[in-house]
Amino acid sequence: MSPELLVREWQCVELYQNDELQEMVSGSIRIEFREDRSYTYKAGLHEESGKWTISDNMLQTEAADKTTKEIEILELNDSTLLLDVNQMGTSMRMKLVSEEYAGV
Repeated sequence: MSPELLVREWQCVELYQNDELQEMVSGSIRIEFREDRSYTYKAGLHEESGKWTISDNMLQTEAADKTTKEIEILELNDSTLLLDVNQMGTSMRMKLVSEEYAGV
């Protein structure tokens, strides 16, 4: 998996929790991955920043407070990022599109 494809701004267009589509305002969840391996995640009032790495199809993040996450990348190309996240026992699948393709 090419880390260069990840480096851009993404916005969430679909969010599933435990296989149920969640209602959300398009663009209310945003992630920016930068070349220096830093990231910023914004979801509503929550904001997180830290460092990221990719190994095979796994994205590892370490927030500024040292909280780490391991997230499976199901799809990654110029326009789409599909993530499978297990957060405290809740399965979440996020479909994000590059802001370039979202027309933002």
